[in-house]
Parts: sequence; structure tokens; C-alpha cells
Amino acid sequence: DNISCDIYINAYNPRIVSRNIIMLIILLEHKILGIDAVINFWYSIILTSGQHRLVKRLISDLIQNKVKSNSVRFSLNEDVEDILKEMQTSQLSRSEANEDYHKRMNNPLDRDNLHNRLLPLKPYHRLPISQYRINGVLLPFGEIYTNFEVPNVSMYLGRQFRLPRSCDPLAGWDPAEVLKFGSRIKVPDNDIYGCLYYYLRHVLSKFINRMKQNNINIYVSNEDAKDMLLRVRHLGISFDRIDTSNIVDDNYLGLSKVLEMSQSVLNRHNQKATVITYFMNWFQRYQLDPRVMKFRMRLLQETMKESKNINMKDFFTQALGGDNIALEKIDLAPFIDEFINNKLINKDVKLIKKKTNTIHPFRNYGSFDHSSGLTLSEEQRYLNNALSYSTNIEIYVEWAFK
Repeated sequence: DNISCDIYINAYNPRIVSRNIIMLIILLEHKILGIDAVINFWYSIILTSGQHRLVKRLISDLIQNKVKSNSVRFSLNEDVEDILKEMQTSQLSRSEANEDYHKRMNNPLDRDNLHNRLLPLKPYHRLPISQYRINGVLLPFGEIYTNFEVPNVSMYLGRQFRLPRSCDPLAGWDPAEVLKFGSRIKVPDNDIYGCLYYYLRHVLSKFINRMKQNNINIYVSNEDAKDMLLRVRHLGISFDRIDTSNIVDDNYLGLSKVLEMSQSVLNRHNQKATVITYFMNWFQRYQLDPRVMKFRMRLLQETMKESKNINMKDFFTQALGGDNIALEKIDLAPFIDEFINNKLINKDVKLIKKKTNTIHPFRNYGSFDHSSGLTLSEEQRYLNNALSYSTNIEIYVEWAFK
């Protein structure tokens, strides 16, 4: 059936917003022919000359207010326009782009972080990941990229590479799904970025078809989250789904403020209307909690009884200090409930926590049920915690009206 849907995407960082607008416009104007340009603009530090011309022409049209899209709506504020003008006038050379990228991603003073990234990986996955940290181009392994000649200036401020050292194209994608798709089209699983490249082609192709087949409008904005919610409330807009990301963390808006503002624009006429909150840094206060330490010690004792060939150094790290294997098995529901009760002090909040999630699993790669630990195979643990950047303590809590 034909679906009608309005999607609002807001980000506080104007560089992210400008990149989002560029990628959306390319996909919706150039369809399948624009997919490779979008993938490389998204993840590579250099582009082909053809991709560069496409992006530069679009930036010029955006600055001159010549872009009219039926599906993507946006207004360029001063901050986003400044980023676009900076991209348009950049004189960054390929050699300068490569030099600063390599300096940031392979800094000898930061070697420990690089080694920590590579150490848990299987040898055949270390190779493509190491190569990406050298050339900064997302392509199937061994594919020639000599025709990539022009810096992707959206990743630079002046001559400085702006992304964090931890940046990795795999971040945010489910590696199991990526490898499964690669296997389906006969890409070997040791070529993890090759699998990802073709998986991205598949996902973006599906996106284009859905936009074509349905009545979907995307609104892109660059605002403080508070201002954005106040603006849409003033316009009388309500949502069936609100994904807050991690602005519920204390270093952003905090839980009470986010729920109070979200409920004002949540559709009261839809019983399934839901706010999805993501808790990223919440567990820090519980790392040395006696209940957690008691669980870790019990796990340590049980494992020592079961195994005679255990690597004690690795196990002590995981059982006593890490947040992966030990915390994978613990039931985090009582801790998140306690955490929420301490944070939810605003009596004007009318939303209640769902007993069971219906949209996103309670924990990454877990069940929707709140009251259970994770049971992961060694392969799942490798994919989730070593190959990708997921941890076992990130929590998703869904909220609805009573």
C-alpha cells in the first residue's frame, strides 16, 4: 500500500546537516546513478573528479537557493550556509588531505588506541581496517582507486581532518547483516568493507525505491533540540515516533526535560505512538556498585571451575573491569529502573516506560524484553564487540502515554 509519512531529521552540528542535505538531494535527483557518489561522499576522504563536480555543482545551487525538491525540505541558516561556502571555496589539495588524515588516524602518540582496535580482530579483518586508516577510501579490498583524485572537503575544516580517530564506516551498521549480505552476493567475509560497500548500495537502492513508491517528505533542520520541538509544537505538528538519540544523557538535555518536551508533540490519537530514548553513558555510576562486583566475582569463580585453560589476564580484564562479557550476562533492568527513577523528577511528565519494547530491542542484539541478560555465541560477541563498536550496556527505553 502507498504510505504517507513525514520525517523530521534534526542535528545540532551544521556540518552534519549540510552533508545530510547533499546526500539526500543526490539520491533523490540522480537515483541509482547517484548511489556510488553518496557512499564515497559519506565515507571516503577523496572523490573521483566526476563525483567532485556533482557535489560542487550542488553546493553552488544550494547557496544560490536554486535547489527545489518535492521530497526534501530544508532552509539554510547562517551556520549551514557558512559550511557550504567553506566547502565551495576550499583549496585543499589531495596530498594535504592525505597527510592530515594519516597524521590523525595513525598518530604514533595514539598507537595504543590503534592497537586496541586491531588486537581483538581476526587477522584477515585487520588488513582492510588498517588499509582504510591509511588511504581513507571505502571500496572492496584490492579495488583500484587511482581515479579518486579530489579531496572530500566536507570532512575537513581548512586543512584539518575533522572526524575522530575512532571513525569507522562499520559504526552504526549491524556487522552480521553486512556479512550475511556479502555472502549472498559471493563477497568473501574477510573483505568486510567490500561487504559493507555492496550492502550500502543495497540499502540506498531500497531507500530510493521506497521514496519513489510512497508519499514521503523529509524535513532537515539545524537547531537545538529544544528549539526544534518548540517550533513544531507551535506549528501544530505531532509525531507517531520520536527517536531522541542520547540527548537524555545528563551532559545533554537530560531525561525529564526530553520527555516533557517530547510528550507535547507525541500523537495522543495513536495508541502506538512512542518515544524511543537511548542511554549511552548511564552505567558509569554502577561500574563499582557492590551488586555488579558481586555478579562479576561469581562469574569469575564459575568460569574458573569450568575451564582449566583460561587466559587469566584476559578474563580478569573482562570480568572485573570490562563492560562486555561480564555485563552481557547481567540483568540490567533493575539498574536502569533505579537510574530512571532517580532522574525522572518532573511531575509534568505523563509518559510511562513500556514494560516491553516494541520497536527497538532493550539492548543491542538482545530481546525486546527488559528483564533478561544477553546470550551471545562467540561469533556474535566477536561481531558485536570487536568488529563493530557496540557495547552490552547501551539501553533503549520506549515511552508511551498511559
